[in-house]
Amino acid sequence: MYFAISTLATTYFRVIPVPPILILVLSHLIEWYTLLPLRYPILRWVFPPIRGDARFLQPAIMDICTHLVASNSNITQPVEAGGLGYRGIISTLDGMVQEIVEWNREHREADSEGRKVVYHISIALPDQLKKAGAGVLS
Repeated sequence: MYFAISTLATTYFRVIPVPPILILVLSHLIEWYTLLPLRYPILRWVFPPIRGDARFLQPAIMDICTHLVASNSNITQPVEAGGLGYRGIISTLDGMVQEIVEWNREHREADSEGRKVVYHISIALPDQLKKAGAGVLS
């Protein structure tokens, strides 16, 4: 995916490799920091809560990412064989190409209008919806 983006994207794209052990150690430190005030309530005054996307970086997330293997072999089997008979509309490669095409379109439009494109990770979407809902309710 990184090779496809760096080759086909109209904007500059650079991958910064980060050793997995560094992320794992950091996730344990964030978990420790988050749980400490829960175990010792007096420390809530000393340790402010972590804000932003960093609060989601915890070891449980690393565990699912390292051991998760996705396969659609069961659902693509015919119904007679116990499957769902699912046939995908596009392949993974088609999906990656579509993402790059969308990336290029958004950046071309943003450049022509003189604005920047702001991206958010999907795990932050519930917080964004909560804030949007709070704004509507106020």
